[in-house]
Amino acid sequence: MRITRYLKYYIWGSWLNLVLHMVYCKSLHATCCIVKNGISCYNYFIKTDYIYGGNYMAREYKDQKNAETEAKIYNLKMMLPDFCAGYIRSIAGYTKPLTQLAYLQRIQFFLMWLLDYNVYFNKKYDSIKQFTVQDLDKFKKADFEEFLNHIQKYGAISKEELDARMQTGKYIVPSKSSTRNNYLSALRSLYNYFLENDIVDKAPVLKIRQKKVDKTIPIALTDRQAESIYDTILGGSEQISARQEASRVITSARDLAIYTLALHTGIRVSELVSLDVHDINTDEHCFKIIRKRGNEDIVYFDNTTENVLLDWLDVRKNMKETLGIADDEDALFVSTKGVKKGTRLSVRSVEIMVKKYAKIAAPEVTNFHAHSLRSSCATKVYDKSLDLVYTQSVLGHANISTTMRYVKNDEKKKKENRTLLDEKRE
Repeated sequence: MRITRYLKYYIWGSWLNLVLHMVYCKSLHATCCIVKNGISCYNYFIKTDYIYGGNYMAREYKDQKNAETEAKIYNLKMMLPDFCAGYIRSIAGYTKPLTQLAYLQRIQFFLMWLLDYNVYFNKKYDSIKQFTVQDLDKFKKADFEEFLNHIQKYGAISKEELDARMQTGKYIVPSKSSTRNNYLSALRSLYNYFLENDIVDKAPVLKIRQKKVDKTIPIALTDRQAESIYDTILGGSEQISARQEASRVITSARDLAIYTLALHTGIRVSELVSLDVHDINTDEHCFKIIRKRGNEDIVYFDNTTENVLLDWLDVRKNMKETLGIADDEDALFVSTKGVKKGTRLSVRSVEIMVKKYAKIAAPEVTNFHAHSLRSSCATKVYDKSLDLVYTQSVLGHANISTTMRYVKNDEKKKKENRTLLDEKRE
């Protein structure tokens, strides 16, 4: 859409408007080349926009998601006690919106738990909005431990839902230690702020230790499993129901592009769904994305990925009306059904799709999810390159210790080198 606007300016001869609009979009370099090379600007602009700053739509998508999260934070702020306002302002300066939202949701659940299970607060207040800052000094270490034990045993479900499950005898899956630790971190963060600002005199929650979390080996698909999933997306399977097969016929080109792109580049699902059509640079075999912490990164793709991407782009173009894709819809991957048909595919939709095909084609792989494609890519890249720094670069990890997760549990190398220290005897 931006390129169309630029060409209008060119055709109309409004050079001043063109330059001003380019400067606004931080593409002045491209403007100079347009003035110099005349009508050949169109193809050059696409490349220049990509290399020298581009990816505005990905940034716009990221900003849109942040704005949605900020709206949720605002709504939570209205529900939380007034004394939380200063804390919310303080964490906004050094944490991402999603982290802020997670912390506030956990604090909200803690206060709601007090309202439901603590006799004192249950009699005193009707809503968590009524809590005062003086109440914070009333909590003892045992109160926090009781809450964390509740989280560990039942998870973050409401009292009404918990009572209903108890009456029906429905099994309640205990939470992981990491879930309990996440709630503890949120409460620690809140009390640290109040201590630093002399709002409370004590913070017994800071005396509670995090529980040790058992490290799990990241899931890595074998070549056979990866190929089996690929073949199932492409050609179906006897295990697929008639309804699933009817859907697969429509979405196979899209799903194959998503699966291959995630498996061969290791990008996160959130990064994948943020891609737009014009982000794909087939000349340079790469695209630019906005990483987890807002940094831009260039990701290169192989020939296999390029082929499935081109196939999907052809399908997307030829079935534009059938898929309900509007002219101004730039998303690379779009939904093919429901009320969101023709609009950008969601993270959740990708997760459901990947899990569905993995369950059919590789049922022996337990707990498989979309992020497993990223860990599979990481393992494969390291196995082939034996270069930890390169693997870190491919994954876009800020800390190499995160990348080390795919190296420490290297069963293949341990098996191959089991006789490394054997002494040779004549």
